[in-house]
Amino acid sequence: MVGMFSSTRSDRSLVNTGAGRVVATMLASMLLLAGCGEAEGLPLPTPTTQVEKELASSDITESLPLETSLPEERPVPEEPEAMKTGDKAGAIAAAEFFVEVIEYSLGTNSRAFLSEYSYERCTNCNHMLDLIDQRIGTNFSSIITDYKIVSVGEPEFVGKGVIIWRVPIDLKIEEMLTGEEESRVTEVTLNVFVSFEADVWELTEVEPDLEGRGK
Repeated sequence: MVGMFSSTRSDRSLVNTGAGRVVATMLASMLLLAGCGEAEGLPLPTPTTQVEKELASSDITESLPLETSLPEERPVPEEPEAMKTGDKAGAIAAAEFFVEVIEYSLGTNSRAFLSEYSYERCTNCNHMLDLIDQRIGTNFSSIITDYKIVSVGEPEFVGKGVIIWRVPIDLKIEEMLTGEEESRVTEVTLNVFVSFEADVWELTEVEPDLEGRGK
């Protein structure tokens, strides 16, 4: 693994082309819990008669619970103080923060933070950005996007000529999109790779822990 890293910014990619496609697909299943055919299951509007309109208007109280399905405003992630250092503690703080950034980005269909903090050649970061674009284009949004950090494993320094840490994080992910009747929950361990350069932490890559290295 160490040999995969170099001191140049352009060579910091951790996922090769073939593995990247596999990991991206698995990450989408675990992180995003949504497929390309999301829109196919949505009911189409049907003509409404005057009688149906009157019945609907006379039973307003039964429609009120639907308002609880609207997405809630979520706070913008803020960098923790511990992210100011380039040591192991800083790596852990950065990895946990980047999980919040992913959660916020997918929960709000917003590219800004994930794009700002991720390495330009981060394969799965770019995959998530593409999925956000897809959701926006098909008018899909998140009703529930909740990432709970269950535990953080022992970080491993994997850089060569550059500061890069692998931080394994156990997550419990719950998500529900518009058009879905119930939320889905997944438990997964992710390897979050973070790099420290010019006093700034960057999300270098994120991938499922397929080999159980975080255990």
